[in-house]
Amino acid sequence: MWTFVVVLSAVSAICTFSVSAQPAEPCNSPYKFGATQKLMDPHAIDVVSREFLITYDAEFKRVYRSEVELPNHEANRTYFDVLDLYNYQGGVYYKIDRKSGKCTKGVLDTQFIPHRVEENSTFAGEFTIGSTAQIDGVTAGNVEVQAWRRETDKYVWQGVFTTTGCIPVRTIVTDKSDRTVFATNEFYDVILGIPNPEVFIPPRQCPS
Repeated sequence: MWTFVVVLSAVSAICTFSVSAQPAEPCNSPYKFGATQKLMDPHAIDVVSREFLITYDAEFKRVYRSEVELPNHEANRTYFDVLDLYNYQGGVYYKIDRKSGKCTKGVLDTQFIPHRVEENSTFAGEFTIGSTAQIDGVTAGNVEVQAWRRETDKYVWQGVFTTTGCIPVRTIVTDKSDRTVFATNEFYDVILGIPNPEVFIPPRQCPS
């Protein structure tokens, strides 16, 4: 259960917990949205933390990711735009070097992972991110969220989603064979729908 503490420790100072009845079933996250996604993997070979502008479409199983250039990254790093099309030609990806424009195509060796509450998850509670306190006569910003948890033979999945709209806030997956191996995804600036459908069209320089 220590990994659940990891999920909440970063916001524990600004969270208030509430006791409520468990929902009858998990909420339904939107099938299509754009967002900024932060991926943290302590065991990554090169960069532990990355940020991406993503366009996500669970209906047609496709994801576009454009890595954000951060000030603390190396100046000579190569940044890529990646398009994963799980329902096209058996599942392919396009990887575009933003500096040179070179495009490579490959076969996807992973399954599409939807950003939603996993099936057979257990409700783990509700809490408030932010504060309901009055500051200079104005209620401080806050959002109500739900936490869900699922444990399998190989991993533990935990997710936090907004109570209204079921927008993904944070997910963490921990390897049960080595609890120090985990990956965290955070989402913010979420825009419902597909902001720009053209990102799902491979550039002309890409292989057909």
